[in-house]
Amino acid sequence: MTEREFVYVTYIEATPERVWEALTSGDFTEQYWGGGRIESDWEVGSPVRHVKHDRGMDWEGEVLEYDPPRRLSYTMIAREGDPPLPCRLPARAERIDRETHPRARPPGREGAEGSRLRLACDPLEPQVAL
Repeated sequence: MTEREFVYVTYIEATPERVWEALTSGDFTEQYWGGGRIESDWEVGSPVRHVKHDRGMDWEGEVLEYDPPRRLSYTMIAREGDPPLPCRLPARAERIDRETHPRARPPGREGAEGSRLRLACDPLEPQVAL
């Protein structure tokens, strides 16, 4: 982890495959990313975009790594609103053992499958252009 990297870890009551779908499916992201859709063919080197209903773009980037359902990484840079802050956004989903991760066990849901999702935003150097 770099000094400027922001890391977010959460436990989700879903399989890594379902978490992966939530991160990569436009139909899924449209439900919880403010109505916008993530769009990409997910080939390494391909563009990835967050597209609004009016087809405007919140951000765009490039796919760096795609290893379903475990590792996903892409760059992103804001296109509207906020000043551009290029960053690399790696995500890792992994199946968890409910016995060793008790906070991932919601009350009454001991048998449900769970995943640990680690998201990071590692700002790229300002001279990097996408």
